[in-house]
Amino acid sequence: MAEENGMFPRLMKVYNTLRALTKLKKGVHGVDLSSMEALEKAANHPLYPCYVLPVENLDKLDELIHHEEALKRGLLREIKPIPGKGGYFNVFEVNEDRSTGEDVTNSYAYHYTDNMLVFSHRWLRPDLDPLKSHPDAEDNRKLKAMKNVIAKQDEIWTEMSRFERPLYIWMDYLCVPQRDRANQKKAILSIPAYFRLSCKFCALADDAEAFQVYLSRGWCRLEVVSSRSPKPFNETWYVPAQQHVFYMKDQTSGELDWEHFKNPLDGGLTDKRDRKYIGRLMEFFANEMERFCDLEDHEVYYQTGEREFLKPEDIPKEVVEKLNQYV
Repeated sequence: MAEENGMFPRLMKVYNTLRALTKLKKGVHGVDLSSMEALEKAANHPLYPCYVLPVENLDKLDELIHHEEALKRGLLREIKPIPGKGGYFNVFEVNEDRSTGEDVTNSYAYHYTDNMLVFSHRWLRPDLDPLKSHPDAEDNRKLKAMKNVIAKQDEIWTEMSRFERPLYIWMDYLCVPQRDRANQKKAILSIPAYFRLSCKFCALADDAEAFQVYLSRGWCRLEVVSSRSPKPFNETWYVPAQQHVFYMKDQTSGELDWEHFKNPLDGGLTDKRDRKYIGRLMEFFANEMERFCDLEDHEVYYQTGEREFLKPEDIPKEVVEKLNQYV
């Protein structure tokens, strides 16, 4: 009788939904993704500290070194968002035992999302053996490109004031554990949270063809989406338009646009569990973009005449529709 009235299919749908939510609460990779509150936490609160390389320390490198070596040499700093002050962060020394050290934030200068530059890339010498795997080529062209990005920063970020210069760099090989698998996974799952601490994004690729290969990877696509998600600045919100690709062969750069905003779930993913993790995060990003598009003028941070910040009317409707499809 229940089947004839269509009750059985509805009960099965409710049962499957509750079963799915129970699984999500148990976590994907151990992270609770069962509610929007849980998703907000996953997207904004790193499971592993956010370490960065001060720009001046880049010149101390002749080749890219792994995270543990960078910590051992004292080259990294830890950054922490300032509670209740959206967009700002404090900078700390790292003690020998890797605990948070002294606050070294300049008292006379602000540190906010403009001052952190994230590099996104594909590894040039991948290997299943972590001791043999390396992100750069033997000619160190990726490290040279990172140095050139800093040298050419005024050409890349043309409307940047002196207070908005990149002071700190995040790059996975330097800032994500490479010899500790457990903490490495925590840091990888924290990448969306790291990228939401920055509004300066730069992908590294040999040339235009290599950039298309970069865009075929699921995590690379997620990094693009994360970097252009709405971010807080004091009591207001903004969407950054400071995403670039730097071509390592000819040392030129190009701007990213909405055409590069692709579905991470259609990209290549090595770990199948990442699909569920990323798919749930996409619900948060879709919700955030919808919320941003509905904000009033006084709730939006925007500098008149500048192209580095997007207003709600600058977000194409199809972008929000695509984000909802990506969930």
